[in-house]
Amino acid sequence: MRWLGSPLPALEFLTTLRLHQVPVRGADEVARSLWAFPLVGALIGLALFGIERGGRELAPEAAVAPFVVLGWIVLTGGLHLDGVADSADGLFGGRDRAQRLSIMHDVQSGSWGVIAVVMVLLTKVGLVIALAEEGRFAALLLAPVVARGLVVGAMAATPYARESGYGKALHASARGAAAVVAVAIALAGAGVLLDAEGLVVVVWGVAVVAALAAYARRQVGGLTGDIDGALIEVLEVATLLAIVVGLEQDWLGPLLWNGG
Repeated sequence: MRWLGSPLPALEFLTTLRLHQVPVRGADEVARSLWAFPLVGALIGLALFGIERGGRELAPEAAVAPFVVLGWIVLTGGLHLDGVADSADGLFGGRDRAQRLSIMHDVQSGSWGVIAVVMVLLTKVGLVIALAEEGRFAALLLAPVVARGLVVGAMAATPYARESGYGKALHASARGAAAVVAVAIALAGAGVLLDAEGLVVVVWGVAVVAALAAYARRQVGGLTGDIDGALIEVLEVATLLAIVVGLEQDWLGPLLWNGG
């Protein structure tokens, strides 16, 4: 089937890991690997937990959290943060659809973009610090998985805002089986890590992405590659927040790791 391509293009598109001398990042190749986006998220999450667990052997959690977030940036090459900056500048700084899309193309970040990136990073650091010990494995693994699974669903459900571009092929391929598989992996991950209550975390993520996609559709007519990246960052924050709250309120209980 066309959508069931190798996961390697997804790995090389979403991370700084390179398994080929020439990176496999053509739009068609990445489009066929959309189903694997949440699997790449799982690898990112495992790496983050390794950084957190190793750092905790040397320093208190407040000192380790910034390095966990720094590892997040290094692993993804800041790809999605760039989307946050461009999306914030365009969506909040433009007067009409054409100007907003034009601003997103500008490589320079404006005030809205800087504010948005700083807020995302500070919030991630704060949430990593706030995570209860027993929920750290589930949260750090699940946040990248849910974000990448649901963004494929958003790509399938929301029009692409530009007439052409790298993301147009990805959005076209997301419709159908790729989105179903990606979202199913996110749901399975939540169920395995957090039991049935974990599905609430995914439902919360769906609500967040639906609201942001609807806003983008009003502002520019749909999603762009930059907005897709921004959605991943926002969904990671939203997932961490839901898990922090769920653990604090005692309605979430990790299954596979309790911090011991």
